[in-house]
Amino acid sequence: MPHLQLFPPLHRYGTILAAAGFIAVAVYYDLAWRSLKYRLVVPHPANLEPRPWSAFQFFAWGGGASIFCFFLAAAADTPPTVLDHLIGGIMGLCGVLFAGMFGFGLIALGNLWAELIRQVIETWRLRSHARSPWAKIQSWPSALPLALLGLVAGLAVFALLGTILDKIPQLIAPFLSHYVWLVIGFMFYGLWKSRSHASLLLRLVLLVFFTLIILSFVVWLLAWTAAQTAPLLVTFLTAITVINAAFWVCWIRTAALADNLF
Repeated sequence: MPHLQLFPPLHRYGTILAAAGFIAVAVYYDLAWRSLKYRLVVPHPANLEPRPWSAFQFFAWGGGASIFCFFLAAAADTPPTVLDHLIGGIMGLCGVLFAGMFGFGLIALGNLWAELIRQVIETWRLRSHARSPWAKIQSWPSALPLALLGLVAGLAVFALLGTILDKIPQLIAPFLSHYVWLVIGFMFYGLWKSRSHASLLLRLVLLVFFTLIILSFVVWLLAWTAAQTAPLLVTFLTAITVINAAFWVCWIRTAALADNLF
């Protein structure tokens, strides 16, 4: 994309608003981060008013400000007519939906990687106490063919199910598809709960494939959006999304899972 300009004249005001919104959201979350961190060290007395905001309240206001920033930046990227500004604002709201969807998707992907690493470490520790050193060395290489065989078998089952569903009468297919997805869900649940070396390697292979697909699509989407608008505009809006996702992970999801033992 050599023809792209970092600061094209058509998107000048949208980029300026996105930069101002990024600074405002970053300062806001910095103050919220400091407030929540200070509260962990010095608890706030419960009998004093007003009660301090919770992390979710901070996130709600920060998310609302981020949505407003997307709306203003996209509306300013259009020609100076009311209808064009309205269309640009709607496109900004669509950008909010895409940013939220991919933000939560990448957070979930990161959680899957963290859980897989934790399972591998726990399995390694358990097997280190239960087997001899020679068995520990042989266990992982011997599980690799089983993992590849399971991957090929799973792909073959998916292809076979697609072929069978196409030949089923139309009256039965909608009801049968729900049971097929239920079986697939149980298969993935069993694969994720298994602690064998083959299942761990198979989960690693699947996560690598999913990660490459998702990250490549996110990079392509950002590059395409930058080609349609301006690279700096997309960069600032992406940074706003990253700030919201980081605050969610550190202060809301971690607190929600603090008492989760499973």
